[in-house]
Amino acid sequence: VNTIGDAVFRGCSSLKAIALPEQITSTGNDTFSGCSSLEELNIPEKVTSIGTDAFYQCDSLKQVNIPDSVTTIGKSAFYSCGALSKIVLPENLTAISEYTFYECSGLNEIVIPEKVTTIGESAFYGCKAIDKIEIPDSVETIGAGAFKECEKAESIVISNKVQNLESSTFAGCTSAKEIKLPENVVTLKESVFKDCSSLEQINIPASVKEIKNYAFENCTVLK
Repeated sequence: VNTIGDAVFRGCSSLKAIALPEQITSTGNDTFSGCSSLEELNIPEKVTSIGTDAFYQCDSLKQVNIPDSVTTIGKSAFYSCGALSKIVLPENLTAISEYTFYECSGLNEIVIPEKVTTIGESAFYGCKAIDKIEIPDSVETIGAGAFKECEKAESIVISNKVQNLESSTFAGCTSAKEIKLPENVVTLKESVFKDCSSLEQINIPASVKEIKNYAFENCTVLK
């Protein structure tokens, strides 16, 4: 077995553990989607890609070991894995797709690898336990709502290569006291920092050409 196909174990709600063959190189889409009892998984060293919705709503998943051979993780791969508290992303990953960690409400630590250039829309939306957000300078694009409602993140550092901050990217980061904007940012789009109710100060660089509607709405302690 070199490949595990689409939806192979989808909906196996009593599955708690599985040992994957060491020779596999990829997992398909929806492979473990809805495996609500699955708690832990080791992904073999030869795997290079994890499919879309691979662990979608695996509510009990606490730990996944992803090898550095993985370069691609599909959209919504860990969507609503609420028990997942920590994950180490592979160092060769180049993009974090849309909705990858959407509503992973228990995720409290994330390190974005230095080769990542793109963070997709709503990638970390609702990751309420993350305590800090550090986006490395390799990142050029961050999608709308990527870190929305990361309620416990007290500090936010954004890559200096990002020129446009999309709508609602950091909206609802209610604990953020400090946000460092990129040196070359040009546009702050709609509601980008809306409801950042702990934000006291922000320095807007001279490079900014446009601040769109509601960008700082309900930033009640901003001085």
